[in-house]
Amino acid sequence: MFLKTLFQHSKPQISKESVIKRLILDELRTTLSAQFNNADGLDGKLKQLLSSASLILSIVTALQITTGIEQIGWFYLTVLVFALVLYAALVIVIVRGLRPMTYHSSIPTDWDEIADRYFGEDEDEALSTLISTYLDALDKNDIPINHKARMVTFASRLLVAIVLTLIILGIIGLSYSVVLPWESPLPTP
Repeated sequence: MFLKTLFQHSKPQISKESVIKRLILDELRTTLSAQFNNADGLDGKLKQLLSSASLILSIVTALQITTGIEQIGWFYLTVLVFALVLYAALVIVIVRGLRPMTYHSSIPTDWDEIADRYFGEDEDEALSTLISTYLDALDKNDIPINHKARMVTFASRLLVAIVLTLIILGIIGLSYSVVLPWESPLPTP
């Protein structure tokens, strides 16, 4: 009975505010982790856009060359050059989007700075400082992540423009190689 009473009185008392701060800190850790995952996902999307554009442009160019390049007129070549300019712009946008970015962490990487910030503080103040540094890191990381998101959006639009341009090229190429229904004379009875 004495030991039970002794252990009950020796339990450290955790304040309600401290529990709330720990919950907030857990949520902030999850949010920061999700932010890093989002940045990786945006890099993956940029890589997929580049590979898709490269594949589409390669296939269409190969098909156009086999249809007979000597029949191609100046308008066709102009549209082809426009498609290649769009592709070059896409590559530039993707390379700019994939360049290494600096992401901020919530914890300093220097031992002395960690000791100065946290070791002399009581638990509530240390939790408050951690919450503040997490919020600061999340805010700072929004800038490079938003930049990557804009690059993905712009690259997606460029890919759509490339595909539409290549569709136009395909129609022009078809009109040089075959007689389309609207170009043939109507049969006379």
